[in-house]
Amino acid sequence: MLLVIGLTAGGYVFFSQSSDISIDWIAPWVVLCAFTGIDICLIPVWCLLEGCNQVGRLYTFRFVQGVCATVVTWIAIVSGAKLWTASISCATMLVCSSV
Repeated sequence: MLLVIGLTAGGYVFFSQSSDISIDWIAPWVVLCAFTGIDICLIPVWCLLEGCNQVGRLYTFRFVQGVCATVVTWIAIVSGAKLWTASISCATMLVCSSV
């Protein structure tokens, strides 16, 4: 929770320094921070699986997860998702993790 709050606040301070006010960046940034916080909470699960000698399965999953995230990221870019692309990519990785 501290990470999400820190990233959101730090990003707000950093990005609000821009002179271009026509870019709507706040909502994509907040969503990306939230998804990143959830993703970081899953790190102990992956470490536990590695410790249980599931390295091969884990990295097979990571490969599939990376391919899915890359394909969805390219689709988002081509579809014109703009700043939402990073959040969509992170959400894809979280969906793969939950499946």
